Amino acid sequence: MDMRKVLLQDLTPEMKLARTVFNPDGRVLVAAGTAVTPKVVARLAEKGLPAVYVSTPTSPLVEDIISEKTIAMLLKPFYEMYQSIKAGRGLEWRGVKEPLNALVDEALSHRRNLVGWTDIRIHDAYLFGHSINVTVLSVLMGIMYGYNEIKLRELAIGALFHDLGMLLIPQAILEKRSALNAAEERQMREHANLGFQLLRGRDDISAVSANIAYQHHERLDKSGYPRNLSDEGILEMSKIVAVADVYDAMTSERVYRRALSPRQAVNYLRSNAGRLFDPLAVAVLVKCVAEYPVGTRVRLSNGQIAVVSRVNPEDGRRPCVTVGGGHEINLLDRTELAIVEEVEEIRYNGASGE
Repeated sequence: MDMRKVLLQDLTPEMKLARTVFNPDGRVLVAAGTAVTPKVVARLAEKGLPAVYVSTPTSPLVEDIISEKTIAMLLKPFYEMYQSIKAGRGLEWRGVKEPLNALVDEALSHRRNLVGWTDIRIHDAYLFGHSINVTVLSVLMGIMYGYNEIKLRELAIGALFHDLGMLLIPQAILEKRSALNAAEERQMREHANLGFQLLRGRDDISAVSANIAYQHHERLDKSGYPRNLSDEGILEMSKIVAVADVYDAMTSERVYRRALSPRQAVNYLRSNAGRLFDPLAVAVLVKCVAEYPVGTRVRLSNGQIAVVSRVNPEDGRRPCVTVGGGHEINLLDRTELAIVEEVEEIRYNGASGE
């Protein structure tokens, strides 16, 4: 089965949802396998989804690293925590611990299948999806760093809560479609400090996890915020989450902007490794994500159109591809061939952004 992300306006009746779409509180909005009828499209549009994953019977099925069941288990208590903070009751996250541990356990069980992970966003609210995506990707990176389970759980907490301060930013600023003015930009940047204040000093959250929320926008060249830290002042886990955060933000479809492709996002991170982002973190992220995810249609240097069928862990830029008649070519072996571009039909376009 070919699973790919398609904008709502490009959905056609023969398509079916490849992934369940959840409400932020964990309830199913539309189940996987549902045909894309006008009624379904209208329901998705009402929730503000710009794009969904669909399947057509043409190529391989992509296995999710984290199950929909685990994501659904995490969504409900995460949503309740969100409501608690918005209501001024502070951080109540006890219900988040068990499903977050389950997420770490699932990532560990898939440690041999890390390459090829693309996107686990399966619900509508950007903050929820982004927070969970960044958590999954950070944990996968932590596994490659050789972290033990204790450190992985510490990393997972910091990653899940990295944008917690966004809950205290005025909705008008969060939803503004035009560029923020200087005052609004200062207020938006305050989310790093607001999140840190919610997390710091708690017996059930480590100082490292709290500092991830504080430092995830710091950059090696001291151009980040809120403290303009240099390389030496930024925690290793914060560097991991910083890279995961930018990658997910850049590859996310938004109502007001198209996403970049994984390839474009990786190129941006590579080009800024050593200046903005930790080179090791960027190198590890590249090993965790597929620059050309399974199901991507590409044009080869010989002019053929092919579909990515498998990702090669040795080099994400040279996957296995299937051409006409179902013939598979391993680009690692066929060095005279290369991918020239993604085919426009499923290309992710748009301006970059964090």
